[in-house]
Amino acid sequence: MWDKDYRNYSEEERRLHDKINRINRDNQDYLKRQMEEKQIKIGKAKMNKQEFLLNKPLLKEINSKLRATHYSPSKAGDLASQLSGQAGF
Repeated sequence: MWDKDYRNYSEEERRLHDKINRINRDNQDYLKRQMEEKQIKIGKAKMNKQEFLLNKPLLKEINSKLRATHYSPSKAGDLASQLSGQAGF
């Protein structure tokens, strides 16, 4: 009887342990997917055509002010082209 009880207990503990491990693996996979999606999203942070058209007057103004302050565009390239590759502007 004790032997049977011990086997049942061991089997239940093993089943519970396996279930917890499976849940942890699923959570780990989910978090990794989120991280990968975020990295992909960051890599594609360029302005779309609509955003660029909305920001075009502001980008032109920034370029003209930078040129007026003797900013060297040869070092960093045209600001409008740089900012068109970033989502924040």
